[in-house]
Amino acid sequence: MKKVLVFTATLGLLSACGGSDNDTGSSGNDSIGSASSTSATSNGDGDGGDGDSGGDGDMTGDGDSGGDGDTGDGDTGETDSSGDGDACGGENCGCVEVTIPAIPPNVMLILDKSTSMFSNEVDDGMGGMVSRWESLYNVVTNVTAANDTTLNLGAQTFPRVDAPTGFDIGSCSVDTTPDVLVGTQNGAAILAAIPGPNATGQGGATPAFAGLDSAYNHLEELGMTEPDIPRYAIFITDGAANCDDGLVSTAEACMGDFGCTQTAYPNAWETFDENVQARVAQAFADGITTFVVGIGIVDFDPNSNISCTSDADCPEGTACCGNDLNDTNCPIQNTCGLLNGNPKNVNPADELAAIAMAGGAPNLPVTGFYDGSNQAQLQSALDEIGGLIPTCTLPLDPAPAGNQIPFVTIEVNGTYYGYCFDGVGEELDPCFPILDSAADCDTGDGFYWSVEFSEITLCGDACDSFKTNGELDASYGCPVGG
Repeated sequence: MKKVLVFTATLGLLSACGGSDNDTGSSGNDSIGSASSTSATSNGDGDGGDGDSGGDGDMTGDGDSGGDGDTGDGDTGETDSSGDGDACGGENCGCVEVTIPAIPPNVMLILDKSTSMFSNEVDDGMGGMVSRWESLYNVVTNVTAANDTTLNLGAQTFPRVDAPTGFDIGSCSVDTTPDVLVGTQNGAAILAAIPGPNATGQGGATPAFAGLDSAYNHLEELGMTEPDIPRYAIFITDGAANCDDGLVSTAEACMGDFGCTQTAYPNAWETFDENVQARVAQAFADGITTFVVGIGIVDFDPNSNISCTSDADCPEGTACCGNDLNDTNCPIQNTCGLLNGNPKNVNPADELAAIAMAGGAPNLPVTGFYDGSNQAQLQSALDEIGGLIPTCTLPLDPAPAGNQIPFVTIEVNGTYYGYCFDGVGEELDPCFPILDSAADCDTGDGFYWSVEFSEITLCGDACDSFKTNGELDASYGCPVGG
């Protein structure tokens, strides 16, 4: 039976070296790890006892004079095997093997389906142009196909799929239950629940807080019932959040009052929702890591006061105040500002970077968030994020005993790392020594102690192979003959 660690599951291993002086021929611990864990090694070959009651499994004699009680180790006997195929070999080092089943992490996709996702186009990487939403749909198709069996996926759109697209406060509405709850092999369900690549009649505002809040509430509920399963959110948006709950409530209270509506509705759209960053930070404190991806995010200082007479005078993604319907979305007339539908007086790039920092997984040092401004970039961003889920940082609990630390061996898909000899002195091949530090992780292959002697981080091929195969073997060994 293998010792298997998957994702961030806890590894239960024997933390004592050497056998026990009992009369049953068992290893130092009777059981460890889960209820189904079993010991993989025993004193002698499993048939013998100690020097008072018999010899090893191949010898005969009475209980007083037979066996190896006078010349051998009364605990281990003289084995006739050369090993069991792992780093423990055939010697009794107190090693046991435990099996920890694969535990895919729970991941929510939180998807912006505002009007700008359907009205703006991006390069599709094949010489054509598609809407931002079609680009996102295509990438989500690839992501779910590649990870359907390795990640438990769910999806939340914001605003809701049937939200109105016009100047209606209902465009801020979000379902309080995700479109697709987290589950296994959910790819087809997610694609069926979200708008199709060429959907029409879709759009709305950018109620990011409500979308995130609904997704986080679901993940937090899962955390209460499945506390050992890692939880992640992937937040994808093309603008700064609006639809602050208080402003939306004020607009809803207008109830058709034209004068009230004329004031309250623009406020709901053109005011940045300051609550988003705090909600993301709270989720991170509760154990949910959030990756942030921006599509077409404009890095523009709204206080730049760039003079203009037409949109052509303004940076890409901005417009000239005083033209068309952009009057209300700039601080000063005849200066460049963000397009209608974007909160004014904020830099979207700065706000999204701050949200990414709060989520615990920023893309540094360039933007803070992952840039998906065309389909190739979006696919690359999701591929990179997928490479970080699950983590290659693995706690060892309990940690190896002090006299076992120099003899820790990690095996990943037939390659060994750490102590390169088994229990009978045979060299393990191929085998690579422990890396010195995190600085070696960029170019090295193997693992280093990310928390001294209680947590390891896999690097290079070891990490890639672990995420592909979903398992590794670990042995707490002893010196040859120990």
